[in-house]
Amino acid sequence: VTGVQTCALPISLPKKDEDVELPDIGVGTPLALQQLVPSQHFTKAPARYTEATLVRELEKRGIGRPSTYAAIISTIQDRGYVERLGKGGRGSFMATALGIVVTDKLLGHFPSIMDLGFTREMEEELDKIAEAHLDWQKVVGDFYGPFAKDLEKAKKTMASTKAVGEKTDVVCPDCGAPMEKRLSKFGYYLRCTKAPEC
Repeated sequence: VTGVQTCALPISLPKKDEDVELPDIGVGTPLALQQLVPSQHFTKAPARYTEATLVRELEKRGIGRPSTYAAIISTIQDRGYVERLGKGGRGSFMATALGIVVTDKLLGHFPSIMDLGFTREMEEELDKIAEAHLDWQKVVGDFYGPFAKDLEKAKKTMASTKAVGEKTDVVCPDCGAPMEKRLSKFGYYLRCTKAPEC
């Protein structure tokens, strides 16, 4: 069968785990369309986190402690990684451009630290240190060796987002040079490629 037509052959569909024999159809055999059922399906994006749903997710994944949840929520807002949509404590969080860039850079250069399993295991080890069941120097040494290597590699390979602009089709209204998109802690902005002269 060629083209984009669909056809229904007069056969009953098999039940689960049951074989069915299809009729012989030769090349060029005309098929009659018996039924065309158009259907449309929409997917819905997951809901954004609120303070309450973020805390529940942290608890479910074993990340943080009740004493650290407020600090986590405060830090992601104070550093400009998220902004709150809506008013009061019930508004949902939306990632900012800075939050997206920071997350991408961390995932790209420090994948082991960004892994939720690592965070959960580290918190368990810290609890054992607090209970005097584990030597803190060994835990810190086991962590710091691989981290130091990742840090050195990141220093050499991670490009500064502030130093690199993204080309645009926008022209500078003052000098006519192309503008570039850059990121600051307040979000994206356009800058003349002849800056600082322009």
